[in-house]
Amino acid sequence: MVAAYLEHRDLAGAENEAERFFMNVVLCRVLYSHALVAAPRISLGWPGYVLSLRSWVTRDWE
Repeated sequence: MVAAYLEHRDLAGAENEAERFFMNVVLCRVLYSHALVAAPRISLGWPGYVLSLRSWVTRDWE
């Protein structure tokens, strides 16, 4: 997704500055959402690490 965005940067020249800004915001949100799903410990920092420990501690050990 990022590679395609960078490859077609010249098309953004036709958009006004506000549209480019909001598209960049949306792209950042999509990338951050992907990071949350792919690696929550990394994307959330120490709170993500603590939350991952909580799910490990509360796991049902049969």
